[in-house]
Amino acid sequence: TKAEAVALAANTMLAEIINRCRREEGVRDYFDVAVLGYGGRGVCGLIDGGRFISVSRLAALDVPRRSYLRERMLPNGQSIVTTSTQKFWAEPRAEGNTPMHEALERGCALVEKWCAMPGHDASFPPVVVNISDGEATDADRDGLLTIAEKIRSVATKDGNTLLINIHISTSGSGEPIFFPYDEAQLGGGEHARALFEMSSPMPECYNDAIGAIRGDDTPNKLCYRGMSYNCAASDLLTMLNIGSVSVNLMR
Repeated sequence: TKAEAVALAANTMLAEIINRCRREEGVRDYFDVAVLGYGGRGVCGLIDGGRFISVSRLAALDVPRRSYLRERMLPNGQSIVTTSTQKFWAEPRAEGNTPMHEALERGCALVEKWCAMPGHDASFPPVVVNISDGEATDADRDGLLTIAEKIRSVATKDGNTLLINIHISTSGSGEPIFFPYDEAQLGGGEHARALFEMSSPMPECYNDAIGAIRGDDTPNKLCYRGMSYNCAASDLLTMLNIGSVSVNLMR
């Protein structure tokens, strides 16, 4: 299901983050992570009650492994399907309404508290990634823009919180939009334009990675916006990996 594909992408990203932080002496705490889910039952914490936890604590959690099929392309162009396993910190859920505004409010409170903690004032700013397959059912456009602006205003000395919005396609139709740099690239979709306005302009340190995904010749001259629209579930990991580039920047 789509919920399972989203959960797989998110858990694969968490595993990749842990691997980037591994050293001979163990997992170093380069950053903290929190995961929230939202749907028909409201907003809930999917890991440790939705609080921030260190990456070493994340790695130490006893969570189940799930099997999934993975398609790989060989150098000769032939594709093979293998079975892989992945630790699942966050389980898939898909239910009813879309209380996006409530979820963003909860996320805003988390990053405000994190940035105010001693020792975090000089850190790379938080990165908030909002994934949804539909429009908010608990707020209008103005309400979403207001809470998005509030999130983006939370800052450390190194910069403001980055808000990345990822819209998952429900129909499989329509061209996917990755990190647009101009509102004209969005077509006529009102929801896409709202997400564009909600999302952060990406710092220049991300330009090479984003430009490589998009195939842009001169990414250093562009100002990408942290969003995607009509994204396939299989493309989620690409988007999420951009959001975790800060792991490398922090080292």
